Amino acid sequence: MIEILYEYAFSVIDYTYILLAFLLLEGKEIKFKKNILPIMVVALIQQLTEIIELPLFFGSLKDGILIVSFLLIIGKSFKKITFLHALMIDSLFALFLTLGITIATLCSIDIMKTFVFGLYRLCFTLVLKVFVCSCLIMTVIQFKKKRILISQKNYSIFISCFIICEIITSLISQFSTHMQMKFFMVILIGIACLILYILINYSILMKKNYDVELYKKMSDLTENQMQNFIIEQKETRKLIHDTKNMFLDIYIDLDHQSYDLAKEKVQKYLYESSSMSYQMKSAYVYLDTVIRQKENKYPDCEIILIQNIPENISINSKDMVMVLTLLLDEICPNILEKQLELKIQWNGNELSIRARGTVKNPQAVLQSGSFNYDFFQNIVSKYEGDLQIHHSENFECLILLFASKSTV
Repeated sequence: MIEILYEYAFSVIDYTYILLAFLLLEGKEIKFKKNILPIMVVALIQQLTEIIELPLFFGSLKDGILIVSFLLIIGKSFKKITFLHALMIDSLFALFLTLGITIATLCSIDIMKTFVFGLYRLCFTLVLKVFVCSCLIMTVIQFKKKRILISQKNYSIFISCFIICEIITSLISQFSTHMQMKFFMVILIGIACLILYILINYSILMKKNYDVELYKKMSDLTENQMQNFIIEQKETRKLIHDTKNMFLDIYIDLDHQSYDLAKEKVQKYLYESSSMSYQMKSAYVYLDTVIRQKENKYPDCEIILIQNIPENISINSKDMVMVLTLLLDEICPNILEKQLELKIQWNGNELSIRARGTVKNPQAVLQSGSFNYDFFQNIVSKYEGDLQIHHSENFECLILLFASKSTV
């Protein structure tokens, strides 16, 4: 009975840190109180399945299927990316577990003794669990930091590699009971680690290519926006010119006492102007156009603008447009209370952009290492400014740019 409780307790520990790693990878909030019951249930199911005596190879595959199923149920999603994350956590768990066993075998530790209940088994299991948990969590954190790119193009590559790693680790589990198989265990674990290393480096390369493409698209988009701003300015100047001509035309009619004709023209101009009336949020045409575009793109997000900015400032307009565009594209889709406070001020040679709002999944907004975050850092460095981000439900971001610090 004590041995059964011992096995069950360590199963609960395994599923706890496996779930922790999965939630970190998914970027979801960690709530162990909510998930303690599912952890205990799946650990119990695993113990019940141990009644069926299977070879270690098939037993390892069975545990892998159970882990993936558990994570998919907890994630409440069967999307490709969630399945891939679950498979990745399972593969990494199995890889580090077999790596620990292989290291123990190379250190001449008799693995067969760990199958016998006692103090030797307890000490070995504790050390192994600490090793696996540490490696798993650190690897997931590195994945998050490097923002490993997983897209539709490379789903099959990731899935194939993780399945191969799963099969390899299951083979190592089978060989671990035979001390004479040390050489094969080392070769297999080396192949599994090499696959993981190549996969990560391939993903980093894919991410760099993606970032370059995205930057080009953003630059093209900004160029198009700038052209649109120029066109709007030309149209505004034309409208002002036409309005002057309109008043001159009416004045001539009034001067000739053609009151009926003047009244008719006033009615016509009033009708035409009502169809194109627009209340600008800002006198600064670039800022006004960006906000209008984002309000049209995100109708559920109301942008409350507080601004003190003249029509002309000593900051490169393209830089400011790109910063505002990316900032609003990061926050608006994640806004919770449908209101985003955007405060923009110009103090002599300093442009201050502050965004505040209640967001869902705040850690995912302008996450360190992401393309947008790196882009902001580059712009801030260019102007020797400052970037401050407060990641919480009440999200806040402050961007400071100093005009005198850059060639505009």
